[in-house]
Amino acid sequence: MSTYRYILSDYHAVKSADIIIDGITVLAGENGCGKSTLSRWLYYMVNGSKRFEQFMYREYIRAIEEQASRWEFVSRDFRRFSMSHDSSDGTPPGSLLPLRQSLRQFKNVNNIDEQCLEKIEQIYVQMLHSFGEQLALYLGKIKEGPRRERILSYLKVNEDNTENVQQIVESFMEKNMRLFNRITSTLQLGLENRVSSKFFETIRDNFDETDEAPNNIQLYEDNVELINGEHVSALFNLQRAVYVDTPMALMNDFADNVFWDELRNLVLDKKAELEYKEKKILHRIKRIIHGEVRLVETDSPFSEEELRYISSDNKVNIEIEKTATGFKTFTYLQRLLENGYLNSETLLLIDEPEAHLHPQWIVEYANLLVLLSKELGLKIVLASHNPDMVAAIRAIAEHEEMLKKTHFYIANSTEDDSYHYVYKDLGGEIGEIFTSFNIALSRIQSYGTSGLQ
Repeated sequence: MSTYRYILSDYHAVKSADIIIDGITVLAGENGCGKSTLSRWLYYMVNGSKRFEQFMYREYIRAIEEQASRWEFVSRDFRRFSMSHDSSDGTPPGSLLPLRQSLRQFKNVNNIDEQCLEKIEQIYVQMLHSFGEQLALYLGKIKEGPRRERILSYLKVNEDNTENVQQIVESFMEKNMRLFNRITSTLQLGLENRVSSKFFETIRDNFDETDEAPNNIQLYEDNVELINGEHVSALFNLQRAVYVDTPMALMNDFADNVFWDELRNLVLDKKAELEYKEKKILHRIKRIIHGEVRLVETDSPFSEEELRYISSDNKVNIEIEKTATGFKTFTYLQRLLENGYLNSETLLLIDEPEAHLHPQWIVEYANLLVLLSKELGLKIVLASHNPDMVAAIRAIAEHEEMLKKTHFYIANSTEDDSYHYVYKDLGGEIGEIFTSFNIALSRIQSYGTSGLQ
């Protein structure tokens, strides 16, 4: 399995962070030390790299649709004009909407091959010719005046010869075909070159990130850098990063949040075929919460299915939002696991899961994380400022012989600036974390592993 090294410096509260990820990585520190910033940009780096082609395709379709939208807007005006002025002249110009709908089928395609590009070009050319015929008919009827001038201005057509309609239309069509070819060429060059500036632009656009990208950020996969000069390569052995900043993301209500939407899409997915070791961990989760979360059909006109918690004895059957938040903390692990997303190709980023767990469940949750990493190869980055969670992971990792793949980092403020933090690599030791929380080191001994097998 691959090892990753993540570097971020001089960005917001993070003065310097150089972090190893090959099993479980724990980031400890006080509030405001940049733990969430590190997790967020690591999510962007992984998913931005894996989805770069998809984002480029989406931008490509959006650019073509923008042109088609302008034509359809003018086409509607043509039809209204024809119906009000030339009702005896036959059928008004047809709508371009069916062709636009044909174009939209490519909007969420992950990989557009040459065949798709040819089909998109055919639709574009068909729309352009159909609109060109409508434009010629319209200009033939409106010889002059503000209505004609307004249309031509909107379409960005320079009318050098007001009498020669055919020349105007041909010029318009040639100009738009050149635009189409330029958009297609931009796509192909973008896919081939994977320029870093474009990479960060797609991150901002598709993840709704409003901050500027860090100047000093890097992710290595087996000592090979993701950002190589002005270009961004690809990750071979990570398919996705999942970021959980709160269990409340599992609520059935929709929220305008990229991370919540992503998590909900994964937990609402259909179940995958599981192997024995996955089923064993899944059974453990269900035993802890005395039941499970299921995707249940509803009668709602707004949603066909919803998440519900159902107890093992079937006496409790309630919507997920009505369960305790601690339940939600375990149930997103349940759903991600049974849908096949917790494996060696996933990086799971979790912010402060202990916030909603009582002490015993903190230990149970820590045990699950260690087992997921050990048995399934899941890579985990956990941000925490809770000594119970940190100590539990340390003790269980040692018991499960996972300590070599468990790394602890403490965020220490710099001597000259208390608002900036350097992340110190503690290896497998956590004494400094306890000291920073003003908790006696003897408390570490209170975390045993009995009863966790």
